[in-house]
Amino acid sequence: MKLPVSRSAKVMQAHSAHIAMLVSILILLTGAFSARASEKIGDNSIYQYKIEPTRDPVSDRTFLFWQGKTGDIYGREYDHAYGKWYPALNGPSKKIMEFERDPADRHNYPSVVVAPDGHVIVFQEDHLRASDGYALMQYTPPNKGSIRGTWSRKILWTENQPSYPTAVATEDSIYLFMRRKKADVWRVWQFAKSTDQGKTWSEPRTIVDTEDLNDGMEGYQAAGMDEIYSIAKKFYDPVHHRIPLSWSLAGDERHNKFNQNIYMAYLDTGDDQMYGPNGAALGEFVSLAEMNDPATKCLVEATEKQRSKYTPPLVDNIHHASTTDGGQFLVTYNNKSEKSGRQQAKAARWTGSDWDVGIIEDRALEGDQYRYGSVQKTGPDDFRVSVIDEANNRVRILETKDAGKSWTLLADQAVDTNGRAINSATLVVPYRPGYPQIMVTTYPYDDKHNTEPEGVYPVLAMDDGSVPPPQ
Repeated sequence: MKLPVSRSAKVMQAHSAHIAMLVSILILLTGAFSARASEKIGDNSIYQYKIEPTRDPVSDRTFLFWQGKTGDIYGREYDHAYGKWYPALNGPSKKIMEFERDPADRHNYPSVVVAPDGHVIVFQEDHLRASDGYALMQYTPPNKGSIRGTWSRKILWTENQPSYPTAVATEDSIYLFMRRKKADVWRVWQFAKSTDQGKTWSEPRTIVDTEDLNDGMEGYQAAGMDEIYSIAKKFYDPVHHRIPLSWSLAGDERHNKFNQNIYMAYLDTGDDQMYGPNGAALGEFVSLAEMNDPATKCLVEATEKQRSKYTPPLVDNIHHASTTDGGQFLVTYNNKSEKSGRQQAKAARWTGSDWDVGIIEDRALEGDQYRYGSVQKTGPDDFRVSVIDEANNRVRILETKDAGKSWTLLADQAVDTNGRAINSATLVVPYRPGYPQIMVTTYPYDDKHNTEPEGVYPVLAMDDGSVPPPQ
């Protein structure tokens, strides 16, 4: 089934209208930037493992979702045409669904995608609660391009802890990526596919697994790193019809004890097979041997492993794989070195034959108070990344105009968090000039993982800081 012509036409019309409108309202946009450097859109969130602020180009609306104190999902809808929030900021956040969990689990964040037909779909796992069936849930609003109205709900899968969901839409399908638990410290990465706007789904299929095809054993490799982490937002490359995926490894005797290495391969949406960045055919899934084979070029960077489980992970679980219009891959991530005492936001560029790993920013190693946040594509070879400077309560945005060869500082903004620490600072995708550009969540300094969440932590929307306030 192909995307209806009317939907495609609407997308093109929307893009054309936006470009024309930008020229005529540049002054108004500039005013909006300076007037809305930071707005609190909610104060009822808990620690967010990750967030996925999303914009729909057809309805020209941005949707922000977060998890409340008991696991309830809340959301805000911003209408760019009228420059206002629904519900209004002085009203309560839209509650998408009721969920009772005491205490709430920070892994149960909402993941969002705009389906090919224009409906916003939200997914939520129920992590580590056998009595609830480890359910992966799907929620859908009644109307396209809006979160208003009463949402429907259904259970997708319950067995083996389907967790860390993140979805991406192509022209006519939705791909839902998730992790599945095979055994205590053996976790694989899978995807399911819907070709009917989320009404039905294929059975999940493994696409990345540390099982070595040549050793005759299932999981549990000698190195013990048998957990795949690929939890960040995925992006579709419509020119080459593929979804690039980055992942890291974790494990070693016990769950998530150590973290190391960055890898990348892509899923071709034409045949739903996996390929290395150099086009090496990997079949239905990437094995441990294949991901470490120099011929596949899946290994982006071999990182050092932290000395003990009591030291901070040196490779963060949040990393992204993107593509330029010309098909060049870009992997952005955070990496730390105990040996050098440095922590770096990094960008690995695919040159066509190998990886060129560069540094976006470099700081002295201070726990996890400085870290990479997210990526946003703004042009054919243009990208922005957000960086969290928690120690100074600031969000920094850096940009590249040459596919990651060089980076410049676009903005360095102080954030009023009402005495909280910055947990996440995520750029809205796909890109649209104007406000909002970033969603920020917070947590208490003395309880980073919200083991006893009060659920009173601010959620903020911000501009990109590129226009200075009036003098």
